[in-house]
Amino acid sequence: MTLKHSLWAFALLLPFLTHASDGDSVSYNKKLSLGVRSTVSLFNPDNNGSVGTGVGGQMRIRFSKRLNTEWFADYITSGYGPDAFRRDMHIGWSVMFYPGAFAPKPGSFNPYIVAGHCFDYSSVYTTT
Repeated sequence: MTLKHSLWAFALLLPFLTHASDGDSVSYNKKLSLGVRSTVSLFNPDNNGSVGTGVGGQMRIRFSKRLNTEWFADYITSGYGPDAFRRDMHIGWSVMFYPGAFAPKPGSFNPYIVAGHCFDYSSVYTTT
């Protein structure tokens, strides 16, 4: 990954890192949340600066005050050299556990332990 790609990734993530939560949007009584995702992929092996972009969906299912899960799927397309393109599909999940004295409180800093997995499928096609 080049410095240019790293800066783009940071710029895209910055609004999410600095967003302060209003107390109303974080409801711990809510068991299901649905959302859409926009995706940027910087994992192409070519040196042409090819950045993949895509779209996806996600949902969160809260099982208890200290246990939350997230499920997602993405579809990404990108250039792959001068005569090919690439399609990637990602499906994954993660489990977030809020330990000990760090029970989640709306509007406050809530550290958690996360574990998860992602399944990827990539295919490359020629354009000629």
